[in-house]
Amino acid sequence: MAKYREPPSESEVLRANVKAVFDWIEKNERRLRSDAKTTIFYSGVLLDTERRALAKDKNAEDLFSTPVWMRLMQMDARLRKRAGKMDVMVPGRFDTLETILQRISDYPDIISQEVYPKALQFSNAHACFDFLKGKNFLFPKHELDRAWEAMSEALAENSSGDVKFVVGLSKDYDLVGPDKAFIKRELKALIANPKLSPESKKRLQKTLDDLYKYLDHTARPLLDKLQADIKNAKL
Repeated sequence: MAKYREPPSESEVLRANVKAVFDWIEKNERRLRSDAKTTIFYSGVLLDTERRALAKDKNAEDLFSTPVWMRLMQMDARLRKRAGKMDVMVPGRFDTLETILQRISDYPDIISQEVYPKALQFSNAHACFDFLKGKNFLFPKHELDRAWEAMSEALAENSSGDVKFVVGLSKDYDLVGPDKAFIKRELKALIANPKLSPESKKRLQKTLDDLYKYLDHTARPLLDKLQADIKNAKL
């Protein structure tokens, strides 16, 4: 953690926290891997048609969608509660970046003017990164987006075996676009990942059918190779 003779200024807090986060990610990127049978990658929001059907204001579209990551966290909590245990051997268990971060007990040293010279305390790495959302006086939003993208890419590179995809819609209810980490970082890393199972490669190919136009020019040759591998292996 950075040391100061007196409580740091806001700009010093921002610089120190950004450095702490990216140093932590670089140090821990190999730990960003699944311990469960299945790893799920996701993007976008899911519509809640039942809530909309019961609502008085049918035009309040934003009230009837849930981010995919939140829905997956809810599913994970229900699986754990039903099994009555918190280990990774729960039947039907899957991992996302969020569930993996929940199992990592250490986290970046985040400082603030209020608690300096102590660092903020969290229960796990996910709690730390989740806390930083909307805290622009501690961590700039664009840097937090970049941090999540870096961790997502590391998970895609580290993944092996069974991988699944849950791709919802964008906030305007169109296809998720090129601004999403799933498009910018994860897909490219997954296409280049030789450790995925044959079934996972087929799922990846299917997921890419609608999103191909969003891939950058460096990812498309990798996708062509994936298609050739699937064809040659007759997956």
